[in-house]
Amino acid sequence: MNDFLTNSQFSSNLRCSHHTQIDLPVQLAEIKRLVRSIGIPTNLIGYEYIVEALRYMINSKEILFLNEVYKHISELHKTSVQAVEVSIRNAIRKAMKVNSDFILKTLKLPNSIVLSNSIFLNTLKEVLFEQILIS
Repeated sequence: MNDFLTNSQFSSNLRCSHHTQIDLPVQLAEIKRLVRSIGIPTNLIGYEYIVEALRYMINSKEILFLNEVYKHISELHKTSVQAVEVSIRNAIRKAMKVNSDFILKTLKLPNSIVLSNSIFLNTLKEVLFEQILIS
C-alpha cells in the first residue's frame, strides 16, 4: 500500500461491498478471534461494539456509513451514538498503545496512517472476508 495515501483516500477505497452471507456462528467466532488477536481488550465495552459493528457490516446487503453502524449499535445497547463512537475509539487507542506494529502489519496498513474508527473497522472487515473466503 502506498504510504502517501491520505486517510480520506484510504477510507474511500475501503467502501467496497461484499454480498457474501456467512454462517452466523462461524462468523461471530471469527470476528471475536480476530479482534482479540490484534489486542483489543475484551473487558472494554468498545470490544463488544467493534464485534457488533463488524457483524452488522458483514451482514448488511448495502454499503453502510459509519454513522448508520453507530446508530444500530446504540439502539441495540440503549446508549448514545457518541458513546459508541468514543468506546470504539478508546478500545482502538488502548490496543495501539500496546501493539501498534502488530496491528498495522496484520491490517496491512502503512506506519504513517492515523488509525480512525472508519479505517480500522473497514480494514478489519476486509481482513475477515479474506480469511473466511480463503478457508
